[in-house]
Amino acid sequence: MVTSGRVKRATSALTLAALSLLLHAPVVFGGRAYFERDVEHFLHERLLEFSAALRAGDWPLWNPYPAFGEPLLGVANAQVAYPTTWLALALSPESTHATLVVLHTFLAGLGASLLARELGVSGGGALLAGALWSAGGPVCSAADQANVLVGAATIAWAWLGFARAGRSGRFRDAALTGVAIALALLGGSPESALMGGAGLLLAFAPATGGARRLAWATLVATVVALGLAAVQWLPTAALTLRSGRARMSEASQAEWSNHPLALLQVALPLPYDDMPLNRLARGELFGGREPLLSTFHMGLGATGLALAGLLGPAFRGRRPLIAIGTLGLVLSLGRWSPLWDLAHALPPLAWMRYPSRFAISGTLPIAILAGAGLDALSARGMGARLWLAAASTGALIVAAALLSRPEAGFWRALLVAPEFLGRPWTSSPQLAGVFHDLALSALLAVPVALALVVRAMRDGGVSRSLVVTTALASLLQVVWALRGVNPTLPRSLLGEPPPALDPIPRERPNRTLVLDYTPRLAQAALGREHARLREFDASPEETLRLLRAYPSGSLGRFGAAIESLPLDIPRLRSVEVARWLGTMNAYAATTAFPRLLELGGIQYVLALHDLGLPDRFELLARTPAGGDEVRTYRVRHALPRAFAVTGARVRPGEDPLGLLLDPASAFDPRREVLLENGAPRPPGEGGRVHGLELRYDGVAFETEMSAPGHVVLLEAWDPGWRATVDGLPAPVLRANMVFRAVPVPAGRHVVEMRYRPPEVVAGAALSAATALALALLALRFRRAA
Repeated sequence: MVTSGRVKRATSALTLAALSLLLHAPVVFGGRAYFERDVEHFLHERLLEFSAALRAGDWPLWNPYPAFGEPLLGVANAQVAYPTTWLALALSPESTHATLVVLHTFLAGLGASLLARELGVSGGGALLAGALWSAGGPVCSAADQANVLVGAATIAWAWLGFARAGRSGRFRDAALTGVAIALALLGGSPESALMGGAGLLLAFAPATGGARRLAWATLVATVVALGLAAVQWLPTAALTLRSGRARMSEASQAEWSNHPLALLQVALPLPYDDMPLNRLARGELFGGREPLLSTFHMGLGATGLALAGLLGPAFRGRRPLIAIGTLGLVLSLGRWSPLWDLAHALPPLAWMRYPSRFAISGTLPIAILAGAGLDALSARGMGARLWLAAASTGALIVAAALLSRPEAGFWRALLVAPEFLGRPWTSSPQLAGVFHDLALSALLAVPVALALVVRAMRDGGVSRSLVVTTALASLLQVVWALRGVNPTLPRSLLGEPPPALDPIPRERPNRTLVLDYTPRLAQAALGREHARLREFDASPEETLRLLRAYPSGSLGRFGAAIESLPLDIPRLRSVEVARWLGTMNAYAATTAFPRLLELGGIQYVLALHDLGLPDRFELLARTPAGGDEVRTYRVRHALPRAFAVTGARVRPGEDPLGLLLDPASAFDPRREVLLENGAPRPPGEGGRVHGLELRYDGVAFETEMSAPGHVVLLEAWDPGWRATVDGLPAPVLRANMVFRAVPVPAGRHVVEMRYRPPEVVAGAALSAATALALALLALRFRRAA
């Protein structure tokens, strides 16, 4: 039978679904697509390669194309095991990503709404909590970072499971927590899994069970989470231990710390990253780079309601929520707070990095408290305590009104001077929009302040119409303030290859390096600090035009089938590959540069300066690019993808890269290979390699050796590779610091390599067993009911 309670819950869910569609209407209905951050760097490329692997009948375990190849499951934010990734088989990368964004925006809001209800907030207040969390900065601004969005969407569900399990002690409630944490791990957000675990404090809410029930819930959640997500976290842990991230300094782990000033944007619409910040301000706020999340804005009105929820009538779980929220916001300060160093002394928390993201768990309680604050407007008693909430909201309104004036001293300290922009701030549409949003935020927060004053003045609640107006004004303010937080472009523009790539054939192998002009390289090669200047208020179309003019980073996002060597995330590679990539770019203005390219089998280079050396580089084209000229080169003497040598040098204790590049070493990569161990051999002619077949889980080729030697494959070495020669096992050796080699006897042979890391096999088996066990338990419980 359909009850009124079910109808209300269904109506709330449909309202949140409609809001999710509205928030992302341009990508759902308008034929547009998100394109910044992770979408720009690697997301579309990985989705294309993932679907190509499945269509080829391969296991999607290894992507042989970017940066000498990468383990797909080991790189957590590739999300290979995450359910929505498999939509790429039927949908375009843009549609797959849009589906993930809309779905998780809805799941975030629904989880927050159900959590609020579980903690004793009314239906209307819970709906507002869910809507504010869906539309708020931590969820809304993560549309271009799929792993962060998945994490933000699952936290509320993990907390909900803990809250229910602490009250009921039921297995299914504890398992809900485990599933939510598992989804965060599968989605590539281990920090969100930790934040989800913080919901354990909600099990201490009033009316919960004792220590035994709490221990049971924790054990079940842990087993379910680690079991379901083993297919992801086991390979990721194995890769991390041998990658640059395992050697990150404490200072590197504390990158992306929130400056205390950045937390002002929780209440005020201050899109710092979109402003012309002066160098000192950007250095203080973000360490000189872009923020991890562009905003944590939850709304001025929502902040006022959250204060009412904090000071108004008590509800179940309020104190744990306050503790979790405070902990999250303080941890997000990172290097600005001694708590970060203290937390890093604890083994599970010592792996945390990038403190800024912990503001996600710090702002979710604000949405729940805002829902409780809406209830406080109608509740009886304790009205006098709301005077503080009313006064604080009024102070925030005054602050927003003052900051809406361009002549405010705050802006003079934060932004570059107007004369450096060549125009006053008021003539910038983007900054004018910021000032307008601050004024509008102050205006839309007035109903909240008015309702709080009315509620504080009398013991009874305020009128229903004022309650509804307050809720709508609070939601409208945050939706309006964040309307442009995720720039979009017409989908048709994203698939157009840049003109500078035209001379490069689309048939692989076509390994291509696009030089990334760091300030040092730009100064040395171009005589200026920055290679490509862009106005701070450039439109999305202008940003894409600059990107297409000089497509630094990954090239696969253009659907151009060109292998690239992106430098975006070198710490996710092995230490050796990360060093090779960094050295290659750092040496671009030196005589060692062509040698590095040849050793890596890099066939093409895009540069903004003249590389010279016509005996090493062939200039294919000059492409005008807005004041610059992009030069497309072919590397004349690049090594083939696979080749045979008979000579071998065993690496002595010295630096292998130095040995490879030192002319005095007389190392000839076409006649010998540098190995970590084994028996040295004199250099000589090796033989031929033909029939190379690259797959997403293996490699196969034939070789004809004139003498015993090695076949060298210019793909990254990884301990998960296994090789056979004519069906017999053979070792896979690390060659020339980063690549792979297989010893082969004289004669004609068939060589195969398969990528089957033991952690992938173990993780997949454990995840499958856990999923089967949960399904059987669910069936048993259903029959018992």
